[in-house]
Amino acid sequence: MIPAAEYLQKLFGELPQLFQDEDALRLLWSKPMTRKELLKKLEERTGCGPQQLAELQRLIRAEDSDLFDVLEYVAFAAPPVSRAARADHARQKTLALLNSQQHEFIDFVLKRYVQAGVDELDTDKLPALLELKYRTVADGVELLGCSISSIRSSFIDFQGYLYEEAA
Repeated sequence: MIPAAEYLQKLFGELPQLFQDEDALRLLWSKPMTRKELLKKLEERTGCGPQQLAELQRLIRAEDSDLFDVLEYVAFAAPPVSRAARADHARQKTLALLNSQQHEFIDFVLKRYVQAGVDELDTDKLPALLELKYRTVADGVELLGCSISSIRSSFIDFQGYLYEEAA
């Protein structure tokens, strides 16, 4: 077992090669596919996977924060922001953009994110989230009043608000 401090040093050395500044990190992290690619590259280059990032999260006392905050803390010494604060910010930003049913679904997703973390925001989770909320994907599509591709777009788009600097 490698101590968390050693992973911290490895990350510190590798992160500048994966993104140049905070804006680049925000852009990569705010989209599920680029976030997944970043995490994969990070694990390949440093051996720092989900378990090690969770350990680092505990080390910096950011258990209620996002893994984004671990990376931002290591790379830029930025103080962690809680998932609850990020969710509140995103909730407010999406309020005017979505109809009430869509906003209710995004609110459901945000609550899951606050409880369980960033893994809840993976696009592979979308069908399961729709089933949890509405029993079936088809029921979710009907109640939300839009196509599955539109739901998927909203699911991806709202995530940008989670990682805005104002959050």
